[in-house]
Amino acid sequence: RANWKFNRKIQAQLIQSCLNRHVMTSDNFPHFLEYASSIKGGSAIWLRKLCEEKIQEFDTKSAQAGEDGSVSKDLKAAKKRAKKVLN
Repeated sequence: RANWKFNRKIQAQLIQSCLNRHVMTSDNFPHFLEYASSIKGGSAIWLRKLCEEKIQEFDTKSAQAGEDGSVSKDLKAAKKRAKKVLN
C-alpha cells in the first residue's frame, strides 16, 4: 500500500510472527501477505528461508509421526501459511 512506512523493527517482528497463528490472527494474515510481496533484499531472503524451514520441519515431523499423523495443529497451520507466503 502506498501509505505503508518502512520500519525495520516492525518488519522483523512481522516476519518472526507471520507463521504463528496465535500471534498473527487469520484476519491480519492476508494483510501480511500483501505486505510480504513488497519485501526486498535480505529480509525477503530471511522470510523465504523461514518459510522453507517451517515446511521442512513439518515434513520431517510428519514422516516421524507415520500413519497416526500426530503433527500439531500449530505446525500444520504454520506450514499452510508458509506455502502461501512462498506463492
